[in-house]
Amino acid sequence: MQTVQIALGAIGANEISRIAQNFQLRKNNVESAINLLLEGKSPSFIARYRRAKTAGMNESVIRAIRDRLFKIKTFHDRREMILKALETQGKLTEELRLQILAIESPKRLEDVYLPLKPRKSILAAGAREKGLEPFAEALWTEDPSIANLDEILPTMINPEKGLETIEKITEGVVQILAEKLSEIPAVRASVRNDLWDFGSLRVSKTNKVRDKHGLELKEFFSYVEPLRNVQARKYLQIGKGEKNGFLNVLFDWNLEQAKKNALESLVEKPVSQSSFVEQSVNEDRSAEADQASEVVATPEVAPAPEVKAAPAPAYTHKYVELIKKAMSVAVDQILKPVLERECVRDLGERASEHAASLLARFYHNRLVANPAGAIKILAIDPGFRNGCKIAVINEEGKLIDHAIIFPHQPQGKKELSLLVLEELIRKHQISTIALDNGNASKATEALLYELIVRLKNPKHLEEDNKEILPTEEASEKGGTDETVAESAEAPAAEAPTQIITPVVPEPVVPVVPEPVVSVETPAAEVPPVTATDGAEPTAEALAAAKKAELAALAVIKRAELEAQAAKKKEEIEAQKKLEKERRQAEYQKLVNDTKATIKTLPEAPAEVKFATVIEAGSSEYASSILGKEELADSDVGVRAAVSIGRRLQNPLNELIKIDPVHIVSGLVEFEVQHRYLRPALDNVLESCVNLGGADLNKCEASYL
Repeated sequence: MQTVQIALGAIGANEISRIAQNFQLRKNNVESAINLLLEGKSPSFIARYRRAKTAGMNESVIRAIRDRLFKIKTFHDRREMILKALETQGKLTEELRLQILAIESPKRLEDVYLPLKPRKSILAAGAREKGLEPFAEALWTEDPSIANLDEILPTMINPEKGLETIEKITEGVVQILAEKLSEIPAVRASVRNDLWDFGSLRVSKTNKVRDKHGLELKEFFSYVEPLRNVQARKYLQIGKGEKNGFLNVLFDWNLEQAKKNALESLVEKPVSQSSFVEQSVNEDRSAEADQASEVVATPEVAPAPEVKAAPAPAYTHKYVELIKKAMSVAVDQILKPVLERECVRDLGERASEHAASLLARFYHNRLVANPAGAIKILAIDPGFRNGCKIAVINEEGKLIDHAIIFPHQPQGKKELSLLVLEELIRKHQISTIALDNGNASKATEALLYELIVRLKNPKHLEEDNKEILPTEEASEKGGTDETVAESAEAPAAEAPTQIITPVVPEPVVPVVPEPVVSVETPAAEVPPVTATDGAEPTAEALAAAKKAELAALAVIKRAELEAQAAKKKEEIEAQKKLEKERRQAEYQKLVNDTKATIKTLPEAPAEVKFATVIEAGSSEYASSILGKEELADSDVGVRAAVSIGRRLQNPLNELIKIDPVHIVSGLVEFEVQHRYLRPALDNVLESCVNLGGADLNKCEASYL
């Protein structure tokens, strides 16, 4: 929350009148509101209990006045710091002090302070080191001692200092004059106005955009928009695309016209920087108008020179050609990059402010949503692989029962899941179901529609519906029934039937497979080697016989291995079949036992309905210290489901436990600066809590 510690007299009657005019209010009512704010009263308190003094100002207007006071305080602090710095440097004269005190625009203040503050010269540093600054100053003031440049310039040639030619001397003088011109407030204001009035934002894609990367920014691949018409949403998207390297952003504006206007701005005001007559600008804008428009507000800029009926006289100077060259260098090399960076910063700040106001409005709608009231609620945090976590809370939001079901693939226990939900509804007589809108919400929504139809016509309890479970391989791909814990710190999740109806499985008698008689392949007969005509067998004949014998042994070995593999495969298939039959039998027994339990319970309420609840921030609460303290014996998934149910009971009581940034995060596809988002959300939270009030006897500590 922003606090303002500033004397009312320091604000100034002009500023109070400007605020009153901006909001179409009476000046005395604005003064009363400011006095109450300075006393430390909150906008909510003033809007409710000091309506007589403020003539019934609403809370948003009082907050806008408070924000304006904070900006005034920041501006006054900056002005005092500048005055002290100038006094320390010995540059503060009475005329300069009065000039600075008359300034009412932060940008104008910085423009006036720019040539006076100590800083490192970049463009003209080399020219100053060569000793050209006194000559440039004489040119600027039209000193009569240098009236004849054609005679003076050749005498300044000094190769030792790098001034080999007259062109080198002229270039150095132009650089010094360019820096001097860029520091004149009138010149900066004129160029700034030209950028905002006639400049455009030109966006194009980069070579990094290929395949599926960056295609979501397709509308900005060839995008041109005047700066004053750039929308907040579009600019934030462009900024994100440029940050990721998908977009190139350039400013398209007429530099030649800007140089001409900057030169003409010197006619209306004295050339001397210290005698500049300040032109104030009305900075006030209505906060409500800012929220109603999506167009990025134009930053506070000094007004352009007043357009008169007669054409303004041309700028005259004895060395006007050198001044024109210096002005061209000043605009191209100094003012253009500086003011474009300033424009980017201002566009980003105002786009962030607008986005923060939209997110604050969404957060407000979440907090003041109609509560379901003190009723029992069955809350579901859906999921595929890890199952759907179910929590049943009573009228006070306390957890009284919970379960985990696996209706979706890969487990696919839809029938048992429907029966578990029906058992919980009948057991606790629940008529309202809260469904998280996160992962698997659509599939779970279809499941709830089927559940409601079943509750109205419970014929399924008499039917023998056999549901075939997925194969073991399919279950292993998505996780087994035992892998349902949401995090490492959470305890292992119990099976749903262990929560609702404990079942002791019957002992399984192991089946011993019949012995498989292996059929051995008879050894191949190798014909004996006999001699012809009683002669001894030759070496070739003996080698052939040996080779035939080895081949026969290899055939026998391969046949034995194939027989062993076939036997092993048959054993594995038999075990899988037995395991599948066992699992199917156990599952069917759980289904039948759950049906039997449901038959002993009272009928379900006549009308059972469900509502979808936005899940943003539920995981943060489930893993927070507060969530662990409130539900120490539950795992993360159950805590998230409890949070979903409580949000339906009383949104304000539950959402204040969660950081507002987590609740609105993910609603936009771009980043909003937290220094604008956080205060806007905190203001909404303060307003809603004051609006809702609290019962001190029942209110939780987090609410207080």
